[in-house]
Amino acid sequence: MNYYFRILQLTKKYKKEIFLTILLNLLVVVFSLFSITVLIPTLKIIFKNTVDVTSPLPYTGLASIKSYLESNLNYYITTQSRLIGKSCVLVRILIFGTAMFFFKNLFRYLAAISMAYIQVGVERDLRNKIHAKILQLPT
Repeated sequence: MNYYFRILQLTKKYKKEIFLTILLNLLVVVFSLFSITVLIPTLKIIFKNTVDVTSPLPYTGLASIKSYLESNLNYYITTQSRLIGKSCVLVRILIFGTAMFFFKNLFRYLAAISMAYIQVGVERDLRNKIHAKILQLPT
């Protein structure tokens, strides 16, 4: 375990990159949730399983957040379907879903690049320390 902490000390000069990696991974999680959530109204429209909601549901607290979000999403879909048609709403939802999947994958890629930069830097620093130690050994 001591060896692990000694190697972990080499990451101290990469604090900015570590913070960036954590931030990018959090964005991946957020966009993953949104990209999966976007599929639900798409499937409801395709299979004609939407409920026409005439007024948005008022927010009553965190306990009923799921029903609140679902009702307001159905209200938005219903009003947009009346204004521009179901096919246009479906196209907009699919474009939004595609954008969510794109950003999820973009942030995942950027997080992997940032993590690779940290890994390469730590390995380089460790190699340099080992090399300096070998050079200091008596011949």
